[in-house]
Amino acid sequence: MWGVALTDIQGDDVELVGNELKGTLKKLTGSNAITDVWGEGYFVALTFTPSAAAVKTEVGIKNLVELDPDNSALIKVEDMYGTKLRVVQTDTNGKKFESYFNLDKLTLDEGE
Repeated sequence: MWGVALTDIQGDDVELVGNELKGTLKKLTGSNAITDVWGEGYFVALTFTPSAAAVKTEVGIKNLVELDPDNSALIKVEDMYGTKLRVVQTDTNGKKFESYFNLDKLTLDEGE
């Protein structure tokens, strides 16, 4: 994703369980396509499966962004305890369906 290996972003234990995102996030440092835009820090890469009725799906923590055609998103995690991942799906009638996911079960790996 963005020229950075998924294994450099997060552990293979990242999963969505109920309304909680769990697993290990790795700290991205140095210069790469991600840190050059958003700065160093922790990120989670997710692929979503929008409902069949959704014509638009937006995701984010602070600000929402529309999913790209492959339904993937890269999200910077700056505060696991005071925020939630938000997913908003809009159907053909303009009705919005919102879901929220806790981030406090994530583990931050500082690396070496």
